[in-house]
Amino acid sequence: QYWSWGYRYLGRLHVALTLLAQRPFGSLLDIGCGDGRFLREVQQRSAGRRLLGIDCSATAIRWAQALNPDLRFETADPLERAPDERFDVVTLLEVIEHVPPARLDAFLSAAAACLLPGGRLILTTPHVNARLDPRHYQHFDCARLREALQDAFDDISCVPFDYVGWPTRLLLQALGGSGRYFIVTHPGLNTWFYRRYMRRCLEGSGERGCQRIAAVA
Repeated sequence: QYWSWGYRYLGRLHVALTLLAQRPFGSLLDIGCGDGRFLREVQQRSAGRRLLGIDCSATAIRWAQALNPDLRFETADPLERAPDERFDVVTLLEVIEHVPPARLDAFLSAAAACLLPGGRLILTTPHVNARLDPRHYQHFDCARLREALQDAFDDISCVPFDYVGWPTRLLLQALGGSGRYFIVTHPGLNTWFYRRYMRRCLEGSGERGCQRIAAVA
């Protein structure tokens, strides 16, 4: 709630949920579901859908099950054991940057195999504008992302987002940055900044300055 990455985490969820809402769906598989927050948001907005979250981390799945006891989660790697079910939508939110490049084609093909005919993939990933995290193998621009997706998917569209310029960076630092030394917990300040971020930083023009991209395929 108070750390600088939290605003961007919530912004990423907002972008994915907005893309998801563009077409009706009856089922969704979230690959790399982590603690299950995205599926909880989907359930709150779209009750009655068939939802499943999978992650290769058993610890993450235990957290997801504890925090969301009314949702389904499984420990699984789609390259080793894909779900028996097929879905209208597969989501990959901040996942493909964690996949070794040599396995990425197979991983995306496995994700495509989880879709029903005519199904959609929705993903988000850091843009090459963002500094490479030590935990990531690579970041993407729209051209590189389309190239990675084109063998398994078609009708690929990219959406740059997360435009964090120097005024926003200064405000993030003023609110405590990563929380290493201090955090600001004043509800009014945090609410104001959250609204400012959602209004000004999620949408922009082109890839210049964006820190993340989304894709629908």
